[in-house]
Amino acid sequence: MTSEPPEWQRLVQEPDELEEDEGAFVEVVRVGCVVYERTGRIDGLERFGKRVLATESSAQKSLDRQVANLTKDGYAPDDPVRRALPELPDARGERERLHEAARQKLESCFGAFVEEYEKAGFDPAKTFLAACVGKNVHPNVVASTCLAIVSTLFGVGFSRCTRTYDPEHGMRMSIPERLLAEFYDSPAFVIALTRQKLAGHNGSDDDLDAPGLSDEIQARFVTTKA
Repeated sequence: MTSEPPEWQRLVQEPDELEEDEGAFVEVVRVGCVVYERTGRIDGLERFGKRVLATESSAQKSLDRQVANLTKDGYAPDDPVRRALPELPDARGERERLHEAARQKLESCFGAFVEEYEKAGFDPAKTFLAACVGKNVHPNVVASTCLAIVSTLFGVGFSRCTRTYDPEHGMRMSIPERLLAEFYDSPAFVIALTRQKLAGHNGSDDDLDAPGLSDEIQARFVTTKA
């Protein structure tokens, strides 16, 4: 016998609160220690999510707190709905899968990068500035060359944007062409950033959130040259 889908609490925005989010709704339900959430708009856009708590009691408190906060934000209770639970990937398992895929991609393309970069006339163990010593080339050209090779081999894109130039306000700012070598610094930084992107950690900027990874890549470049 097929069990009946669980009953979700549904909240919608009050009419006097509707602006650009017109028709927004939130549906929540607790099943054991897990709180499921469906959010979206009446026009058809929707997103599912879930959060796993330590106990059923803490899960219920989390759901009650969410409903209370939504009510304060102008949402009102609507008729409950019965809906099957979404099949969502395990968040931790998905992170581990992405990290492993990123590691494998790095391993499969690392040698090809070194070969292509050296073919372009540059030493991957050197910063973009150091790579220009004795050569009639600008560091920004070297940086641009590195970014292009990495994009082709690893299939990642670089937004050339950063938060770091305005840390006080956290604004996303473009990295001008004249500062490419200064910001990206070296092949080690670019490859570390690439692994971070492949693992799903970067949104709309090119900031490296794990600087120690750059040191690991640099040590590998030095070992490869030796």
